[in-house]
Formats: sequence, C-alpha cells, structure tokens
Amino acid sequence: MRQFQITLPEEKVGQVMEFLEEKEAVRNIAKIHTAPGFMLIFRVSDAMSSKILTDLEAIGVGVHYGIIDVLPVEASKPMAEDKVSIKPTERLSVEEIYSKIASGTRLSFDFLALLVVSCIIAAIGLATNSPVFIVAGMLLAPLMGPILGLSFGVLIRDRRLVTTGIKNEALGLAIAVIMGLIMGAVLIPLTLIPGWPWPWPTAEMVARASLWLLALGIVVAAASGAGVALAATRGDIGSLVGVAIAASLMPPAVNAGMNVIYAILSFIQGNIALFYFGLSVAGLSFVLVLLNILLINIVAMGVFKLKQVAPIKSKSIFWHDLPQLDKRRRDELWHR
Repeated sequence: MRQFQITLPEEKVGQVMEFLEEKEAVRNIAKIHTAPGFMLIFRVSDAMSSKILTDLEAIGVGVHYGIIDVLPVEASKPMAEDKVSIKPTERLSVEEIYSKIASGTRLSFDFLALLVVSCIIAAIGLATNSPVFIVAGMLLAPLMGPILGLSFGVLIRDRRLVTTGIKNEALGLAIAVIMGLIMGAVLIPLTLIPGWPWPWPTAEMVARASLWLLALGIVVAAASGAGVALAATRGDIGSLVGVAIAASLMPPAVNAGMNVIYAILSFIQGNIALFYFGLSVAGLSFVLVLLNILLINIVAMGVFKLKQVAPIKSKSIFWHDLPQLDKRRRDELWHR
C-alpha cells in the first residue's frame, strides 16, 4: 500500500483530481488547503503506484508543476486487498527503486569496514580449506550496492549513479585483492611450520581457478544478476541476494591476491614451476571476478529492462509555478 501526497497550485487541482478519478479510478481523494496551494492525498495498492506515478508525470505533475511524495503505508484500516498479478512489469516506482539503490551505492566507513572484515574471514577460509569461513566472509561482503548502482544507472541514464557504482566497485575489488596480498603474506609463513595441516595451495584456493568453476560461475553470476534486479524492483533487497553476488566475487578476488604472494615466495625459493602455477591461479581467479561482474550487470540490466525501468524525468521546483507570489513570499515558503 502506498500513500500519495500531491502538492499543486490552485489552478491545477481540478484538472489533476478529474484525471485521477476518471483515468486512474482513484477514490476517496482528500483535498487539503495549504498556504501555497492544495494537497491531494489518497492511497493505492503497490501494484498501481508505479502506473499512477508514470501517468501523473505524463501530464506534467512533478515535472512541470507540483510535487509528488509517495509514502509506504505499514498498516491501514480498513485493509485494502491487492489484486493478484503476474505481469513482469509489476514493480516499485523508479523513484523508489532509485532511492534504495543510491543509498547502498555510496561509499561509507561501514562499507569499507565490512569489506576488510569479510576479506580477512574469506582469506582464512581459503588458507585453511574451510568452506564455512568462506561462506562467513560472503555474508559480510557489501559488494551488491555498487553493482546495482552501475546496472540501474545505465538503464535510467544517470551518469552520477553509474560513475559512483564503477568507482566504488573498482575500489572494493582493489581492496579485496590488496587484502588477499596482505593475508597471504601473513598466513603463508605458517605453512612452513612442521605439521601445518593445510599445505598451500589448498583445494579451495585451486578450485577458484578451475575451468569447471569458471563455467559454473557464469551460471551463478547470471542467476545473481537476475535475483538482485528482481529484489530491487520489489523493494525487498535482502542479505541472501548479496551473498549470491559475494559468492561470485569475494573469494576469487581475495584468492588472486593470496596466490600472487604464493607465486612470489615460490620464485624466491627457486621453484619456477610453482611460481607460474601461482600466477596462473591468481590470473584465472581475477578473470573469474571480472567475468562475473560483467554477467551480473548484463543480466541485471536485462531484468530492469523487462520491468520497464525508464529514465527519471527532470523535475521543476514547485514554487516556480506560483507566479502570483512575489519573490519574498516564495522564499519564505521555500525555507519553511
């Protein structure tokens, strides 16, 4: 359920109310007089909110005049029944999707801290051949936000969102590889201790560079891209979708850095065969990361396209549509 609050200049109220009642079949519209004009308030189902918002934009509301606020309704009485629909175009409004994705794309201390912690745990899991630790690292990896920002930004033609997504995803991968280098340098001396139970490279490390995993990674990446886009358009992006993406990116990125350190140590010890082997594992792991990022974004953009996600129209400032107010009065209203 969504509640619409539309602030309009007085001369537009009748036209918009008639449009809502006749074209959109909206009932029980409350009209409230405010200092700058009028406010229309009504509730609609989630399934109808995107269509109504798009249709209002088509007649200029929120683009050439007025302001549209769409608020989630947690509970309501009497309860309204949503109509069952299996149309692929059922989704949140583009503005609501944008708000959720943009907040997860921004760089923050929490993003960096979670990334470092997840890399440490994943590296320990790879070094000790422990799938449990690797999965634990995936649970904390915050890689979903930047990828969503990139794919969604391309569809709505938002250059800033695309740039932020690319920059933060590149930063995230760089940190993952660097943490792999650091953790490799910290952990590899332990393998020289007599009786160390996990000789390098472990099975988990080698698996990240196998051709079979490369092939299966394509399937996982495609499914992850579809899942994250579907979750975003429904507004219920959860940790499980993030784990699916982290499974495709976090372990191989950390593994790339760890195997570079392994290759360097092998070279110092004069073992050229292991030197080339370590480099090949690191290279294939990083190729797996890049391939997965590409596929996740392509499939996500395809799902967004199927959901008919379109660019957001530029918005005008409501007070510019009130010529009867002098400049001093408009400024007072703007700063309230």
